[in-house]
Amino acid sequence: ANGTVAVIVRAVFLETGAPGLKVEVTDTGVGVPLEHQASLFQPFAQAGALISRRYGGTGLGLSIVRLVAELMGGTAGFVSQPGQGSCFWFTLKLNSPETSRRKSTDGVETLCHDCKLLVVDDTLMNLRLVSALAGTLGMQCVVMESGANAIEYITKCSPADLPDLVLMDCWMPEMSGYEATEGILRLIPDMPILALTADSLADMEGRALSCGMLDVLQKPILKSQLIRVCNKWGRVRNKWGSRHTPTLQEEDL
Repeated sequence: ANGTVAVIVRAVFLETGAPGLKVEVTDTGVGVPLEHQASLFQPFAQAGALISRRYGGTGLGLSIVRLVAELMGGTAGFVSQPGQGSCFWFTLKLNSPETSRRKSTDGVETLCHDCKLLVVDDTLMNLRLVSALAGTLGMQCVVMESGANAIEYITKCSPADLPDLVLMDCWMPEMSGYEATEGILRLIPDMPILALTADSLADMEGRALSCGMLDVLQKPILKSQLIRVCNKWGRVRNKWGSRHTPTLQEEDL
């Protein structure tokens, strides 16, 4: 079959009058059926069960795109004709250097200390999203695609190289996030671990806390949430880079 995909980036003025960019991705594919168009940007929505069975995925991609676009002052949407193709697009706001400088001093919460993250999730998109957020904050971020890999990583870490905070997906194949949490806490009892889930927080909180997790966050995590939990739960390094409580002799050095 023949077809085309085109990507167009252009300068626009947003509905607020602010300058921005619009990115459009247009294809000549099968299009989106009319009955699925209204829900396509809802979490876990896909264009029919056949799409899910054939291509996999969780149905979170477009909802995350819209969320990130809105965080950047824009939005996201699409137009589609079944049998002819689709155009998916997003916009983002452009700030002048003066606006950026003002925003950096307007009292927005910032990280109180360095924080090294370990993110455990079997979905690559989720790992990329959290890693990108951490990067914007200057944080070191290690990602693992399974609970077993996370436990192996912790086992091989020296005390100075241990993460300061773990974000753990709850539902993963082979080893769940709950089992991985229990395994990590057997090795490092004071390691702060938070649940990262797409499920209802009310449904997850009891089980998460019972296995040793300290808090529950809902996907997709926001930048402000990441800052808050790092400040609240992240372990603070002493002047030697270690996480243990300094002894009297060390404090006197």
